[in-house]
Amino acid sequence: MLTKGFEIGNKVAVLDDALDGKVINIIGDEILVETTDGMVFKFKASEIVKIEVDQHELSKFTDINNPLLKDKIAQASSTKTAFKKHKNEVILEVDLHINKLT
Repeated sequence: MLTKGFEIGNKVAVLDDALDGKVINIIGDEILVETTDGMVFKFKASEIVKIEVDQHELSKFTDINNPLLKDKIAQASSTKTAFKKHKNEVILEVDLHINKLT
């Protein structure tokens, strides 16, 4: 059975929701998807997108090869904070002895 390129066993993700899973059945223009939690949902083919295994693996482990992204990340990490902590800073500690006040 084939509906817009979907087959039983394909890994899919829902476009307008944070769900993903695999196709377990195709009934007409509706596709039944079982999520990783074991829940079964019914979607139209236009509401889901097929995830290739390579795409899934690439989303877990990404190396940044784009020089523009590397520059932006380097700039973001090199920003200085407005307040610096001095090592010689004296911390005032006050012990109120609350049990002796009452």
